[in-house]
Amino acid sequence: MKFQLVLICFFLFSCIKENEGNISLSIEKNFFKVKSVNFFKTDKLLGLEELTKLAKENKFSVKTGEYMSFGITQDFVYLYFDIEREDQSEWILELPYPPLIKIHFYQIDKYENEYFQESGISFPSDKKYSEHPYYQFPIIQQTGKIKIFLLIRAGDPLTTPIFLWNKNTLGQIDGYRHFAFGIFFGIILSLALYNFLLFYTINDRAYLYYICYILSFGFFLFFMYGYAGYVYRDFLVRFETRFIPFFAILTSVFASLFSRRFLNINRFSSRLNKSLQYIIGIGIGILVIYFYIPQKIVVILANVHPIVASVFIISSSIVAIKNSYKPAVYFLIAWSGLFISVFLYIGSNLTILPSNFFTYYMQLPGVAFEAILLSLALGYRINDLRIREEEAKQDTLKKEIASREQQEKLSKSFKRFVPDEFLKNLNKESILDIRQGDSVACKMAVLFTDIRGFTNFSEKLEPEKVFIFINKYLEQMEPIIQKYDGFIDKFIGDAIMALFPNENKALLAGIEMIFASSQVYLPDKSTLEIGIGIHSGELILGTIGSPSRLDTTVIGDTVNLASRIENLNKEYGTKLLVSEEVIKNSNQDAILFREIDLVRVKGKEKPIFVYEVFGKLD
Repeated sequence: MKFQLVLICFFLFSCIKENEGNISLSIEKNFFKVKSVNFFKTDKLLGLEELTKLAKENKFSVKTGEYMSFGITQDFVYLYFDIEREDQSEWILELPYPPLIKIHFYQIDKYENEYFQESGISFPSDKKYSEHPYYQFPIIQQTGKIKIFLLIRAGDPLTTPIFLWNKNTLGQIDGYRHFAFGIFFGIILSLALYNFLLFYTINDRAYLYYICYILSFGFFLFFMYGYAGYVYRDFLVRFETRFIPFFAILTSVFASLFSRRFLNINRFSSRLNKSLQYIIGIGIGILVIYFYIPQKIVVILANVHPIVASVFIISSSIVAIKNSYKPAVYFLIAWSGLFISVFLYIGSNLTILPSNFFTYYMQLPGVAFEAILLSLALGYRINDLRIREEEAKQDTLKKEIASREQQEKLSKSFKRFVPDEFLKNLNKESILDIRQGDSVACKMAVLFTDIRGFTNFSEKLEPEKVFIFINKYLEQMEPIIQKYDGFIDKFIGDAIMALFPNENKALLAGIEMIFASSQVYLPDKSTLEIGIGIHSGELILGTIGSPSRLDTTVIGDTVNLASRIENLNKEYGTKLLVSEEVIKNSNQDAILFREIDLVRVKGKEKPIFVYEVFGKLD
């Protein structure tokens, strides 16, 4: 057992004798890493005779390194090196880089006798896939000088780690390798199932995106390290190299979706929120036309897209932390570890960084570490949501108690003339406390609505019928305003002036009022049409009049501007116009709107942007 542990450590930390094109094998050694080869790149398929001729003419260049990388290339890469056999024990040449399109193995002994062996995914080929995730070729048992040639063509960035193993030692290492990969993929699957149960329990879409993210990443690594072709050899072998960049981009898309949802980044930064939306859209677009894109371009996109997404995801988590969103701390720690491992891997693919054992395998612990920490972060998020939900319940309960107490003090008659909300804003317990000149400055959204063509319509009806119609219409509008925490300041004939503490709710009320009015029919069977204008800003809310006759109202530039915006509906032929201030403070992801114009409203020197709102997206 001690011998096996020493072997594993020896292998993991790459403490292997370095060669310069020639390797001498001795009985004491159990494996060697080839750190120097002669190579030749071309877009043509060459035979062994041509290769040996090029080797004699010194046309080959020298490549050195831990895990020799040739970057993103579609060329044929030919490698050769010499080894010196001192015994006749069984040895295996292994190339542990699964995503290859073609690989040939040639062995030439000192008598120039040719031995040839071809791997199972040399296309076109009728042979089955190798019985191992990696490429392994037995070296003919003989002593003396042997020349090894390898023909390689990759579907991904080409990395060529080459090992020479004693057959018995390789059998032991393989057992540990399969066991380690089994544990890793088991962790990924377990975390996916665990989070699926959480998603099923609380129905939070963030968990669904996270499940898709870790499964996509798991599939990427499943293909990348050869286990997809190993397990499903007859079905997946011809698609393995094409699936690797596909799952890389899919993982990046789901990571962006999950991060945007988990961090609630739309609450903290609209710019980062839009950036993540663009990244998601670009990724989905690439996947839609994926199989029509050349392999080399796909590979480049699969390396660039995750890096760009990772930068914006980390930026979003930092912004969330600055805004005191505690679950983002776990998120940032988890994502930073993975980002480092992915950056090392992609950097080695693009030959920006040297290739070695850590750049090639560091993704595995990086993914496992990130998946575990993100699961903790999701769990912390549940607690955070529960605390907020409990606080919200307590606040709601307090408001209900206060509302009941207030309702007991006010008579039904007074409530019909002075809204409860008006008293709240004036900090009055009862209408009995209101005095002439009571006022308060506050920021509110003001909504004006008006019936189109009402004057012509009213002239055709008896006054009594006009009042009946107006009252029915207003009875339909008032519940909608109240539904979104608004209150009516006054009825101005057929017009309504309403106030809302929240811009988004004012906007939602306006959308619903437009829809409700479209269901109302005039006596001549035509559809009722109304216009609505909304603006938000500072205003003065209070009482005006004389000691014997008071009225409640709001005064300020915000009120005048809201009224003028409503009038603009007639000029632009629209139904619902709002100011830029309302759009800024609304949930833009949930509504459909467009910019109408930059207008200078009557009485205002500075022009403002006006937007038309069509409705909700959900």
